Amino acid sequence: MSAADIVGAPESSIALFAHPDDPDFMAGGTIARWTDAGCSVSYVIMTDGRAGTQGIGDDPMPEAELIRRRQEEQRTAGKLLGVEDIVFLDHHDGELFHTLELRHQLVREIRKRKPEAAVLFDPRQRLLPGYVQHPDHWISGEAALAAIFPLAGVRRAFTDLLADGLEPHAVRDIYLVSPLAPNLRLDITATIDRKIAAMQAHRTQVADPAGLAERMSRAAQIVADGSPYEYAEAFHFTRRGERELVLEY
Repeated sequence: MSAADIVGAPESSIALFAHPDDPDFMAGGTIARWTDAGCSVSYVIMTDGRAGTQGIGDDPMPEAELIRRRQEEQRTAGKLLGVEDIVFLDHHDGELFHTLELRHQLVREIRKRKPEAAVLFDPRQRLLPGYVQHPDHWISGEAALAAIFPLAGVRRAFTDLLADGLEPHAVRDIYLVSPLAPNLRLDITATIDRKIAAMQAHRTQVADPAGLAERMSRAAQIVADGSPYEYAEAFHFTRRGERELVLEY
């Protein structure tokens, strides 16, 4: 039995990420597979995306318009992957900090939706070959992990949420993207085209759509190398309460 068979697909999931386009780029193929299987997926985007202009260069677009465009692009991309529920927390892009306020916001969204699984950045990953991880990425992962455990599941944490009817909730499965120590590959061969289309919907971020498609395809092939899959996404996976669950990558 493969690691993917052991893990299975969640019935509900929440993606906790820094920027519009992060969930699509990092886990879009898996998210599309999950929604196809009936999984309810929600996105929580922590920043407003005001600093991302890779696709429009020096276009003097007003900041408020860029923020509006990036949210619109994220909603369009989400629909391509089967995601309709998207929340924007509106922290400044490039200035995300792991604060008590951010933890509180994330716990609120987790308790509202009560997901079985969560997808987020691996906060341990700071450097990759030829690339410095955006600090918003690892900070978002750090805050999300703190919100998942222990805060979302502890009655005495953020007791004001109880007055809103938001009872504690324990997220069972955690999928870390850009993982420092990957232990799970999931097949996205059937959904790679939708993942690419979702990323291409982020027009303010994509200067070369054809080149992006080629790079994303090649990256997914490299992840899949040595597996039975043509295209794959990599995660560090952990299932709360199952310390004996060891996966082979």
